[in-house]
Amino acid sequence: MLHNRLLLYFVFASALFAGCAVTAEQNQYERLYFAVLDDQVVAQKGGDYHTMDRVFELGRAGRGANHFLVDLLDYYLGAAAGEILQELITSKGSNIVPLLKQKREGPLSCLAKYNAICADSLEHRNRRIDEMLE
Repeated sequence: MLHNRLLLYFVFASALFAGCAVTAEQNQYERLYFAVLDDQVVAQKGGDYHTMDRVFELGRAGRGANHFLVDLLDYYLGAAAGEILQELITSKGSNIVPLLKQKREGPLSCLAKYNAICADSLEHRNRRIDEMLE
C-alpha cells in the first residue's frame, strides 16, 4: 500500500515537473515573439531596428517556436525581416505546413497593442502563405 502511494506521488510529481518545463519553454517562445513585435513597433517610430535579429532568435529557438513564427505572418515586420521570416518558415520543411494551412484558413489575428504593425490585408498575408506552400 505504501509502495503504491509513493509510486503515485512520484508519477504526480514527474507530471507536474514536466508541465513546468513545458510552460517555461513556452514562456521563452512567447518572450521572443513579443520581442519581435515590440522591436518592430519601435522601428515604426524611427527607433533602433532590431526586428530582424529577434526574428532570427525566434527561428533558432526550436520546433516549439514554429507556431509563433507562423503567427508573425499577421504583422508587417519590414521588408528585410519579412523576407527572413519567410525563409525561416520555409526552411522548417513539411513540419510547418499544417500550421501554415491552419493560419491561411483563419482571420488576421493581430493583438490590439500591435495594430499599428498589423499586415495590410488578409489577402496579402494569404498570398505570402501560398508562396511558402508552393
